[in-house]
Amino acid sequence: MVTAEQMKRGIGAVIDGEEITVDQLQAVFGLLHNPDDWKAPIDCEVMANDKQKKLIAEAINFMTATDAEFEVLEPSINKYRVTSIGYRNGPAGP
Repeated sequence: MVTAEQMKRGIGAVIDGEEITVDQLQAVFGLLHNPDDWKAPIDCEVMANDKQKKLIAEAINFMTATDAEFEVLEPSINKYRVTSIGYRNGPAGP
């Protein structure tokens, strides 16, 4: 949970005690979303360790108010399919 003081400083999330800025969350989200429609559902493949998966999940939640789902594609190389219903289909969308 981000405190009011952290929000004032541009902190968008705290993962395992590490403060993550809004800029960092937006940058991660920029790698995941449809470049033609950021509100669309997310469906992409990533290679990520556990810490990176937490960051991806936080970025998607921060930008879309929806949860990310991870499907293991190749466990030996930490390859996952990441999906989310996206902003438009979530609680914050129209």
